[in-house]
Order: sequence, then structure tokens, then C-alpha cells
Amino acid sequence: MMEVVIEGPSFCDKEGEEVFFNCLYSLPDYEKVTGKGINLHLQLREPVSDETIKQIADICNKWEISNPLDERI
Repeated sequence: MMEVVIEGPSFCDKEGEEVFFNCLYSLPDYEKVTGKGINLHLQLREPVSDETIKQIADICNKWEISNPLDERI
């Protein structure tokens, strides 16, 4: 299991938050996500596919948050 920490996502409205979490839930290697403070801890099944890495990058770009996988790519 790989844990990825997404630092402090924020949302303008409830709909944006729901879309964000639905994107996480639909990741090919998604296992679970939990909140700890202002961060989200995303657990992924290994090996993590290239498609999951691409989708995480897309999610981070769309919500203008730092991509936690940048140093792993």
C-alpha cells in the first residue's frame, strides 16, 4: 500500500468538494482516503499504475494544489 499526502486542499463550494472526492474515489488504484488535520492521506494499491499517477497530476492541476507525486515521477 502506498500512502500519498495531499496538503490542504480547499474548495469554493460543496459541489467542487464532491467532484474532487469523486475523482479520488475513481482512481484505478484507490484504496481509501482519510483526513488528518488539513491534509488528506490517500492510500493506493501497489503497484501504482501510470494511469493513477496521471490522474493524480490532473486532479492537482485542476484544484491548484501541489502534486505529492512530483518527486516520485
